[in-house]
Amino acid sequence: MTLRSSPPLERIRNKFSYALENAFFLSHDLSLRKLQERLHRMKISKETLSMLSGIQDELLLQTLVDLRIGPENIVALALIPLIAIAWADGKIDMKEQNALLLATVYCGMKKGTIDYRLFADWIQLKPAPILLRAWAQYVRHLCESLPPDDNKKMKSEIIGRARSVAEASGGILGYRIGDRISRNEQAVLARLRRAFIR
Repeated sequence: MTLRSSPPLERIRNKFSYALENAFFLSHDLSLRKLQERLHRMKISKETLSMLSGIQDELLLQTLVDLRIGPENIVALALIPLIAIAWADGKIDMKEQNALLLATVYCGMKKGTIDYRLFADWIQLKPAPILLRAWAQYVRHLCESLPPDDNKKMKSEIIGRARSVAEASGGILGYRIGDRISRNEQAVLARLRRAFIR
């Protein structure tokens, strides 16, 4: 496996990594900044990246470790699509919050973990549009460093998890009527997919 990384490409990726991290953590409260500090102290390993992102593919995780994708970036990479799905309709009421939190547990997130806490905080406050733009830019530049197979795997894992959350939180009072995913959620999923196009 050949990783496409050169000093200029790495500098560009670092710039977008920094922008993504700032968009994700700086626009929130002090408690999230403390979680960010905890993430900075975590070791870059396949186990850490898997725990924070839900990504299970061992080869993809190794590639991300080789590219030195840190915990603070992987958690933003994995959670921003879920946050975008949560806010697809422009608002989240208490019933939807509970359904979304249950959906994330259904999709592999565990209560009490950093990713669960970050997601729970983000569904309280609607993110600025820059958050999804920073995520899309980061994904595009990360994809330039990934071999095509790893790019497909990452897209499948991240979009699959976002789609699962949309499906699990859909319906009326827990009943599935017609398509499980709203038009707005489908539009967000399409936007997320476009970020992976090289």
